[in-house]
Amino acid sequence: MDQETREMFGKVLGILETMKTDVAGLKTDVAGLKTDVAGLKTDVAGLKTDVAELKTDVAELKTDSTSLKTEMKLLKQAMVAFGARQDEMYLMLKSREESHLRMKALEEKSSVSVIERDQLKMESAKIVGALRRGAHEILKGLGDEEVS
Repeated sequence: MDQETREMFGKVLGILETMKTDVAGLKTDVAGLKTDVAGLKTDVAGLKTDVAELKTDVAELKTDSTSLKTEMKLLKQAMVAFGARQDEMYLMLKSREESHLRMKALEEKSSVSVIERDQLKMESAKIVGALRRGAHEILKGLGDEEVS
């Protein structure tokens, strides 16, 4: 073999060694990519699980929201009814207070009436007494005239 052929073989062998090194590096890179892809698949599976859980949570939240809306409507109705009852109670208490004041006024009038009635009784007793005395004096005067 001549020198030129040897050099050529040497270059080809050098290139083959470089290619062998590059192929080994590529194999390492491919193995790393396989690991990365496996990791990504695991991550995607985890994300799918998370998304499924989130969908479940969203469905539960929608149900809870609907339930809360219903409860709020019922609460508002109860508040309106409570307000109406409170107004009724206020009117009843006000009416009771007014009745109490009227009763007190009637009691006071009754007390005044009792006093006036007692005064009238005393005056009528005085009048009746005066009438009796007057009648007695008249009868006495009539009796004295008959005697004379």
